[in-house]
Amino acid sequence: MFIVTCDIQFKDQYKEELLTLSRALIAHAKKSHGCLSFQLLEDQEHPGNYVFLERWSKRRDLIAYIESDECQVFMQRLSEMMIANTIIELHSIELTEENGFEKASESVAESIVASP
Repeated sequence: MFIVTCDIQFKDQYKEELLTLSRALIAHAKKSHGCLSFQLLEDQEHPGNYVFLERWSKRRDLIAYIESDECQVFMQRLSEMMIANTIIELHSIELTEENGFEKASESVAESIVASP
């Protein structure tokens, strides 16, 4: 499984546009093959800070989603609204069954920094 986190900060005047665009992107992602979950979370202590939290079954499904027109258009517009570098982390997790519970046996993280 692959878990993606994307921390973003944006200009206040873009909040409604960001939320509208994010709703459309999330709907598209959830229809994409291999998407297990996709959320946008707001930082309650820091207004204007949001985190995308995504779970994908396979890396190739995540890549196909990232390369989709909908995602590319969103990322282009997002880059125009950001006020700070965006940190995107990709975690690869192998799940195993032990005593009836799933546990992470391995986690490898890759980070990408996107500039406004």
